[in-house]
Amino acid sequence: MPSQISHAVFGKAVSKKIHFLIFDDAWFNLGCQGPDLFLHNQRTKPSALPWGRQVHRKGYGTYSALLIQALISGEFGWQSSEGSYTAGFITHAVLDRTTHPFITYFSGWGPNCRFYHPFLERLLDTALSESYSLSKPGTVSFYETVNLGRCIPHSLLNLHAIALQSFLKKSYPDDYIKLRVSNAYDDTMHFLKKTDLWDTKVMNEIVSLESLHQTLYLLSLFHLPRVPAYLDVLNSAKREWKHPWKPEISSKASFIELFEKGVSIAADILDYIISLTNPLNKDSAIPLEEIALRIGNESLNTGLPYDPSSVPAASEPLDLGRLLEELRFSYAKSDFTKPDCADL
Repeated sequence: MPSQISHAVFGKAVSKKIHFLIFDDAWFNLGCQGPDLFLHNQRTKPSALPWGRQVHRKGYGTYSALLIQALISGEFGWQSSEGSYTAGFITHAVLDRTTHPFITYFSGWGPNCRFYHPFLERLLDTALSESYSLSKPGTVSFYETVNLGRCIPHSLLNLHAIALQSFLKKSYPDDYIKLRVSNAYDDTMHFLKKTDLWDTKVMNEIVSLESLHQTLYLLSLFHLPRVPAYLDVLNSAKREWKHPWKPEISSKASFIELFEKGVSIAADILDYIISLTNPLNKDSAIPLEEIALRIGNESLNTGLPYDPSSVPAASEPLDLGRLLEELRFSYAKSDFTKPDCADL
């Protein structure tokens, strides 16, 4: 999946195209992270991680419609912090479906490509920031742009709890759902803060670990200030690539082209849904099926209808392993300084 900065930049680009003003940037930015909020919940139990995987596989449109229903029935409306979060949440699916096949093709999978996928996602964050003339990742705090406080706001906790209660096939006690969502928020904030800004001490600790596996994994989760010239992570050269799950589909599109195409799609979806539901009140019937259809229930991994038997079959990974090793060597030097990748 695209990483956190790409989703926030995407949401910002979408917000400039819609006929609606975002009320609260921090809530919107966190909303743009979509169900990745649940995927970061790998530290605190009970975990919402399975729910994050479930929403990524299928049913995103349905889940988003249920969030909208909870939003309006709670009398928040679109021009509220909760409305900003929900609008951001809707954008998440479009960027995932549009770009995840690209990311999977150029990062590969399996034991020979360990850590390539998250590493490429963060390199794309950096390259995208450069393309849009934004601050370099690692030099300004992304964590602060999504931080809603030490604990998840009660209203946001309720939105997800109500939506999950209707979405999940298995019935859970309300307090149990809220505990898992709260844990997910805590772990997400912990993860984003730990990987936020460059810290020489942290990097030295990472390369000092006995496990090479753990070192490379952790290095793949941090952003570089720039991408070395030998890695065309955006596919600016327009190399042909194939859809990993449907190799008969090929493309020469760059990541930027996919990104901009997604912005137009997401803006149309958001404009339509807000105009459809904005006049409604808590007693109005929410057109759940229409909203779900408009957002789509296809897999966020493939952009195709979910098929549990489908596996990726095409890839041509970039030389990401070389860069990871160069970084590990650079960090291991006793005179460690933050690399600018100019000489890599």
